[in-house]
Amino acid sequence: MSAPSKTQLTVLPELLARQAQTRPDALAYGWLEDGVPRGAAPPGAALHARATARGAALLERIPRGGRGLLVLPAGLDVVVAGQAVFAAGLVGVPVAI
Repeated sequence: MSAPSKTQLTVLPELLARQAQTRPDALAYGWLEDGVPRGAAPPGAALHARATARGAALLERIPRGGRGLLVLPAGLDVVVAGQAVFAAGLVGVPVAI
């Protein structure tokens, strides 16, 4: 197996940032319940901006590499919280409520 090239994205936050730049108005995520669409996340650029801001806020309280509980009901808020954790370099621990 060969090593990734320098232009290949290797981590999810980089991929999401690139998508936000190259396709800012594209749908980033959708939510299905029993296969039926129930909602959509904001477009990629808005989702990335929201997640980056929340990630920065998390870093004010938790050191990079630290752990944070994601205590949210199932839905699109979990996506934003997960992206915020990735952006901050934290380890997210999801907990079902």
